[in-house]
Amino acid sequence: MLRRSLVWSATVLALSLVGIVSVGAQEAMRPDLTGKWQLRAHDAKGKEEIFTLDLTESGSSLVGTVTPQTGGAMTISHGYYVGAAVKVAASGRQRLFSSSIEISGHLEGNKMILNVKRGSGETKPAVAERMPAGPLR
Repeated sequence: MLRRSLVWSATVLALSLVGIVSVGAQEAMRPDLTGKWQLRAHDAKGKEEIFTLDLTESGSSLVGTVTPQTGGAMTISHGYYVGAAVKVAASGRQRLFSSSIEISGHLEGNKMILNVKRGSGETKPAVAERMPAGPLR
């Protein structure tokens, strides 16, 4: 009886350790969002808007900037990445006016499937892809 109990305990312990290792491996496989991403959205008239997301990940927090193709960088005030969910809020001056943007969505492989809301405007679908590292040509 004692031997059966020891075998059972050892089996439960081994299975628990395998579960802990597999969870740790899944967390290690989680991609780091640090780097530059190109975000493409379309306005109500179908005109493409392009933004550069310059992200630095620290735990589940995201910091950095969101820069429209024509305009200055907006500083990320709130950003996080939990599981596959991504959310960023940024604000800054665009020419003479203050501007804000909210970006939310999720990571799918090497892309972020997002929704973008500028100021109090409507929410638009968008896709962000990681930009290649290295000098631009």
